[in-house]
Amino acid sequence: MRYIRDNIIKCKKIFLVTVILGLAFCLIGCKEEKKQLTFGDNQLVLLTSTPKGQSETYQMYTMNIMIYANGTVEIYASDFARWFGYEEIPVSTIYLTDEEIQEIKDIIVAQDIYNLRENVGNKDGISGTDKYITVYSATDSHTTGGTSVSNRQFVRAYDGIYEYVREECFNYIGQIEKTQIDGYNAYQSRSVYIADDVDNHVFSGSDINNVYVDQDKVAEGQYYVVIELDSYSKEKLTQLSMNAEDNIVILTLYINDTMKSKITIDSFIGDGKLYIECGTIQDADKLCQELDDNMN
Repeated sequence: MRYIRDNIIKCKKIFLVTVILGLAFCLIGCKEEKKQLTFGDNQLVLLTSTPKGQSETYQMYTMNIMIYANGTVEIYASDFARWFGYEEIPVSTIYLTDEEIQEIKDIIVAQDIYNLRENVGNKDGISGTDKYITVYSATDSHTTGGTSVSNRQFVRAYDGIYEYVREECFNYIGQIEKTQIDGYNAYQSRSVYIADDVDNHVFSGSDINNVYVDQDKVAEGQYYVVIELDSYSKEKLTQLSMNAEDNIVILTLYINDTMKSKITIDSFIGDGKLYIECGTIQDADKLCQELDDNMN
């Protein structure tokens, strides 16, 4: 009996040790192993911020700060609800020292951004600012952030890195906002304008030098209203039509927010003239007069 009892006690001990070891291995296995960050030679870190919630259309865009390992920094805006500028969206490029780049790397490592969970934002946030940090390693990247982030690691890293480009970002944002506000005001007050296929403002009445009916075409029984652009817009039209033979460009003429005609560009235009086909000479004269009365 004693032998049997000793064996039972021994089996219980073995079972208990087995269970404890099993739980220990399980806990070790379940614990997520931290990724080791090895910086690469190209991209280092990207900061982005986007307003969320109620904002004016011209204020809705994303600010991007891309920092490269060689010290180059590109500051640019993207994801506009609508770009009201006439030119391409500008990019501001500055350069940081090797020492500053090392300090930024130290911030990323100190706050362990490479292992910070993806969503650290306020889950109930419906307004505020979406902020993200993307860290680039030699082999991959990791993005973390969210809406109205209050996570200490994230905030310390974001603010610490932003400090190196604060002045340049301030100037860039001022430039973008002035362009947006000026373009928005012009858009709101426009009476004659020509838009592209996604309703971006391409030309306005103030870009037009002259409007007339092509009399040479009238003699051939065809009726065209000619819109002659100024020298600046002529160059813009030239660029727009550069590849028109392969990729047709469709523009739309509006007068007082009423669509008047589609304008098809299917060939290169070097003289700054747009042609609108009309059914009769009366239609051509009427459109020509309407344009002349409303150009601003």
